[in-house]
Parts: sequence; structure tokens; C-alpha cells
Amino acid sequence: MPHEPTNPHEPSTRMSQSIHSHERRLPALERFQELELEQARAQRTRLDTEADGQRQRVAGLQARMDAARSLEVAAITSAAGVSADVLRHTRLYLRSEEHDLLRQQEMLQKMETAAESARLSVVRHFERLSATRRLRERRVAADSTRLLRKQLRAFDDLALVTKSNGK
Repeated sequence: MPHEPTNPHEPSTRMSQSIHSHERRLPALERFQELELEQARAQRTRLDTEADGQRQRVAGLQARMDAARSLEVAAITSAAGVSADVLRHTRLYLRSEEHDLLRQQEMLQKMETAAESARLSVVRHFERLSATRRLRERRVAADSTRLLRKQLRAFDDLALVTKSNGK
């Protein structure tokens, strides 16, 4: 039978203690990474929703501007004509809306960038979680292999003892 070290300062005992502490920490790490992934997914969903709302605001503003331009063109080309004051107010309104549209488009760009960053964060969290799961699976397989080898050694030792007693 192999010697089982009892001294906690012997290397094989420390390695055994280290293996056991890793076995306890790996499931906790995996759960933590699952929570991080869920938080990243929730943030991505929130940012995507905000970006969609901003896209709708930009589209609505663009539609209002298009309608105002059409109204301006119709008024200018009508037989009745349009007063200079109405035309000036319409153009001021359009300039104001163009300025607002530019601000809204900048906000949309920032929101889309944040949403893309959140998507990449989800991917990174998923990759880390996958790596942790693969590590856990490798360790389970290694532990199973180690246990099987230990059992085979015990059977071999038992067969040698039986064979030597049978002579």
C-alpha cells in the first residue's frame, strides 16, 4: 500500500487540499459567472429597448420634417401664394427640427454603441462561463480517471496478494 502522508506540509497533502478547495470554488465561480451573464443580458435588453425607442423618435421627427417640407412646397407652389412671414416661420421651424434631429441621431448613435458594447459584454461573459464549465467537466473526467486508476491499482494489489497466498 502506498504511504499516505499525514503531515500537512508534505507536497502531496497540500496538493490534495488545493484540489479540494478548487472543487468547492469552481461551482461558486460558475454560479457567479451565470449571474454576471444574466445581468449582462438584462443590460443588453434594456439598452436595445432604449435604442429602439430612440430610433422611433428619430423616425417620427423625420416624418414630421418631411410633412412640414411637403406643406412648405405645397404652399409655395399654390396659386394663392404664401406670405413671407409664414414662409419664414416654416423655415425656422424646419431649422429647429433639423437641429433636434441631429441631436436625436447623435443620441441614437451613442445608444447603439452602448447596445453593441453590451452585446460584446454578453459574449465575453458567455465565453468565460463556457470556459469554466469546460474546466469543471475536465476536472470531473480527471477525477473519474484518477478514481478508476486507484481502484485498478487496488485490484492489482489484491490479485498479487491472492496469487502470492495461493502459491
